[in-house]
Amino acid sequence: MPSPVVLKVVNRRLAELTRQYTAIRKGDPRALAIAEELSQIGTVRDEIQRIQEKLGCSGRPPKSSPSESPTVETLLRRMDKLARQFAATPREYPGRSEIVNEITRLTFLADSLLKSKNSQ
Repeated sequence: MPSPVVLKVVNRRLAELTRQYTAIRKGDPRALAIAEELSQIGTVRDEIQRIQEKLGCSGRPPKSSPSESPTVETLLRRMDKLARQFAATPREYPGRSEIVNEITRLTFLADSLLKSKNSQ
């Protein structure tokens, strides 16, 4: 299964933050903010990769009509859109953490959908 765009965006952001973190002094308050963001993005990336691995094992879910509950595929598309929005948002923007929270929420929802589908 090819890597979704969301993983490419997240990995690119992780690399950029890592370069910034190593370039500034560790006692600098900016370094603490970068380290916190690195941690958040790393967690999101790990969850997305875990779901992608599960999808590779169980196959792609069938497409659903808009009236049905969301599929893992639709959730991944939404996460992809949010990751692009996250990458385009300046670090100082106050709503940036809400984007990370929404990606995390969608990740957990996709994981629970996979678990319920696998238990059937």
